Amino acid sequence: MERNKNCNLVTVISHICGINAQSARAAYISLWSRVRNFKRTQYDDALYKDRRLVRTWLMRGTVHTVPASEYPTYQKALESYQVARREKNEYDLEKMGFGLDPGSRTKLEERIVELLRNDNLTVNELLEKSGSILEGLSEKGRRWRVVHAVRLLSNKGIICHAEHTGPWYHFKENRFTTLERWLGGMKLGEIDEVEARARLAIKYFAGYGPATIADFAYWSGLKSADAKRAFEMIKPKLVEVKVDGASNWLLAQDSDILVDTKEDSDYPVRFLPEFDSLIMGHKDKSRILADERRQKVFLRLADVAPVFFFEGKVAGTWKHKISDKTYELEPFEKLGKKEQTSVDEEFSRLREFMEGE
Repeated sequence: MERNKNCNLVTVISHICGINAQSARAAYISLWSRVRNFKRTQYDDALYKDRRLVRTWLMRGTVHTVPASEYPTYQKALESYQVARREKNEYDLEKMGFGLDPGSRTKLEERIVELLRNDNLTVNELLEKSGSILEGLSEKGRRWRVVHAVRLLSNKGIICHAEHTGPWYHFKENRFTTLERWLGGMKLGEIDEVEARARLAIKYFAGYGPATIADFAYWSGLKSADAKRAFEMIKPKLVEVKVDGASNWLLAQDSDILVDTKEDSDYPVRFLPEFDSLIMGHKDKSRILADERRQKVFLRLADVAPVFFFEGKVAGTWKHKISDKTYELEPFEKLGKKEQTSVDEEFSRLREFMEGE
């Protein structure tokens, strides 16, 4: 994974089909690993100043940052899947005693949209300004109702994340606003669900091929049947290749990449953050991660550890606390002197990036 000489980070984000932003620092480290001479201000300017990016819940219901121009494809392709998850969550809230009648739910959503049309607000601020609609619920119930409404409105493409509170590397509270306000009224165009899913499949196989239908479903969060329908729509544009005897697919126009790739290619050391797109890009991790090491990366409570790559494979995990500047490197196996030097040098560059500016 060579660093891109073209510092247009929006293009890089487009190529990898969005950048995971579950944690505050993740997007910055992902881009630092991919864009040569990357500065944190580049991402900040593209997202917060120029608004060329949108941050919201997308693939697998997790927070991603995608190019604003491509946002309609992601949103429409995933909307029904994400709204269905919200409906299940509604049932769970009712079981917990936090139910709300349909009329009050509509009033709450309308109130949130009204507030966010003119301001960027946190959940706590929205809760404070919407309390009258939630009378009769406990404090915990009122908060969960606002969180649920914010997620639902985001899934429907009505609101999105705005600037967060806290330092660049840590979310204290997320702020939200309407998508229209975030983009300054810029028209993004409309697209139906079927076409959106076909476009999403094209983007996926361009960014992650060779890959399988199961990989596409895993990465996107779509049901297998929906992923297969999207795949069948674009199948004429794909070519089949065998990976360890199994059928994989990539765009026909990219097939020459495999011809030009040498088995003895020199893979640079790379450090990636938690939930990085490369780790989450395929259901089958065997190409980059040995099965016996999987539990060291995919942790309890659906957490995914930061990792480092050596010779094209996940070779270990790492930890870093900015608060006290402590670092921890945990290779899966003992590295040779030369290999350890390469890893240490890249880790040192990462530390310099995280502590600089």
